[in-house]
Amino acid sequence: MSKFFCPMPFVNIEARTDGHMSVCCQMDELIKGPDGKKLNLAENTLSDGWNSEWLDKLRQDFLNGEKPASCYSCWTAEDAGVHSKRQRALKDFPDALKNAQEANELQKPIAMDLKLGNICNNRCRICNSFASSLWVPEEKKRDGEGNRFWDQMRVAGRWPERNPAFWEDFKEISTDLEVLEFYGGEPLLITDHYEILQNLVDTGRSKDITLNYNTNGSIYPDRGVELWPHFKRVMISFSIDGVGSHFEYIRNPTKWDQVRDNLRKLLDQNIPVLFPDICYTVSIFNIYYLDEIIAWRDKEFPGVPIYFNHVYTPEHLSCKVLPKRVKMKVFEKFANSTHPDIVSSVKYCTDVDYDNTKMNIFYKHTIFSDQYRNEKFNDTFPEFYKILKEHGNAPEEF
Repeated sequence: MSKFFCPMPFVNIEARTDGHMSVCCQMDELIKGPDGKKLNLAENTLSDGWNSEWLDKLRQDFLNGEKPASCYSCWTAEDAGVHSKRQRALKDFPDALKNAQEANELQKPIAMDLKLGNICNNRCRICNSFASSLWVPEEKKRDGEGNRFWDQMRVAGRWPERNPAFWEDFKEISTDLEVLEFYGGEPLLITDHYEILQNLVDTGRSKDITLNYNTNGSIYPDRGVELWPHFKRVMISFSIDGVGSHFEYIRNPTKWDQVRDNLRKLLDQNIPVLFPDICYTVSIFNIYYLDEIIAWRDKEFPGVPIYFNHVYTPEHLSCKVLPKRVKMKVFEKFANSTHPDIVSSVKYCTDVDYDNTKMNIFYKHTIFSDQYRNEKFNDTFPEFYKILKEHGNAPEEF
């Protein structure tokens, strides 16, 4: 097997919050039609994407042992020693290559990542209107007519309401499903996803399907607790990017106690097939505080796994964009750490430099959001703020 082989194009299809389709959440390119136009679920179907010539070519590239440039997020993660999406997929779908080589005809996907629009009740600092409808008013105020991305997403983020054919096609293309993922937006806010689950329970197929969620943790899923025991396995990741005030700054407006209590309440249900974990997304905001989330988890939820994710785009939020002198301070703080996630995250941050002129975008957006939300970066992250002021070319008003 080629050391670059990835199972995802052979097993999975992703629906993004704006209706575009891709192979997975890390893929840089979108599925296109014969005319080169990006397919969109507001008018196309999952079957159109799955059977497209574009996706067939990508599959053949992997079978030929090639290393697609559009999969750079996995390549850079692996170079830093971070366990990539591709590597996790190799473990989750060990027979993908063998099945692809032996199949006489293309099979239906056995995994799907459905982002059923951008409906969300959070405006996380590492997010935007692409994944959160709550960001729209703030982006409108910040960008105005200069960048109307917020206006595009106000419409595009509601694509499931615009194409009834999607739901009929889903029933047809999903008959072989083994893994079904719901990300966001906030999936626990999107009631259509519960109708999908109910149908799978009613048809008896749920017992063979694993569900994966990523949630901001602000909502306790009463209906999910009723339906999930009927599935083979349910993995739910709570996005917790900091402790206490750090969390509330990054994941505004959700309150720290609310998420902590919802996680504890869900664990207390003792649902045999339910496996919660914590997803810590490493960004500029929290790269200096990696040890705090681990210490908190060890104290309050010692049996709950924690997974470190990394911001790839937008670049101005990735820790890779930090100036070299700031990165050195991060390296110095964790130089003696032996925790594998801290070691790999620091290496990921420091081994490759992005265009650090994008730091100016980080400062500009942070200053605006601080004023818009009546928050202060320097009050929330005083230690890291001092480093940015002394070594990070921070503007006077930051």
